[in-house]
Amino acid sequence: MEQMYKVFFNERVVYISVQKNETLFNNDMRNGFSESELTANSPINSLSPIPTFQITKTADFKHFWFDFVNNEQLQKVKVEAKTGIQLNEILNSFFHIVKAAGGLVFNSKEQMLFIERLGKWDLPKGKIDKGENAEEAAIREVKEETGVLVSPNVKKAGTTFHIYASPYHNGEWVLKPTYWFEMQAIDSSGMTPQLSENISNVCWFNPSKFEVILSNTYASLKDIVLRYKK
Repeated sequence: MEQMYKVFFNERVVYISVQKNETLFNNDMRNGFSESELTANSPINSLSPIPTFQITKTADFKHFWFDFVNNEQLQKVKVEAKTGIQLNEILNSFFHIVKAAGGLVFNSKEQMLFIERLGKWDLPKGKIDKGENAEEAAIREVKEETGVLVSPNVKKAGTTFHIYASPYHNGEWVLKPTYWFEMQAIDSSGMTPQLSENISNVCWFNPSKFEVILSNTYASLKDIVLRYKK
């Protein structure tokens, strides 16, 4: 039995196919969002018409990737290899892996914390610094980007993946796993947007009002927001 995991490239999706119980990216994928977790409201509803690409070596993936990037008619594709180990080696040899962490912060009213960055709704998150674990990075990023203090007792909430061309490494392709944690706010008296990170607004939303978020957020965040929508 296979599991499908979604990796976003802008609004487009690459499904990574691995056999159940196999590992990928040091087990990161097991905490990802599989096709079985999607809701009826998801923009992705069926895998049946999706082109499938068999990958056996890095050169195969390189050829596939540049064809995919340059063909915008391919909105959803599936990549698979014989084993998770083989696919892991191929993807790690092609992409520069940058790990990040973020928080799904709730207050005593069960509202969720969002930021507005560059005109889109987003969640507080950022790169994991050297010497940090994912939990520490997520707590720090929430404090820096929103001014909200959270309890150190956090709960794993899954991992999202997206790909982008790095502006710092001659367009090198980056695959970024972002580890998400549920958090409880303990002090929001200093809540303020981190302007230096292009954040213009920080506010709480009731889960019943998440349509406002979903109408203007990134594709890679929609699945995680839908998990908490009421």
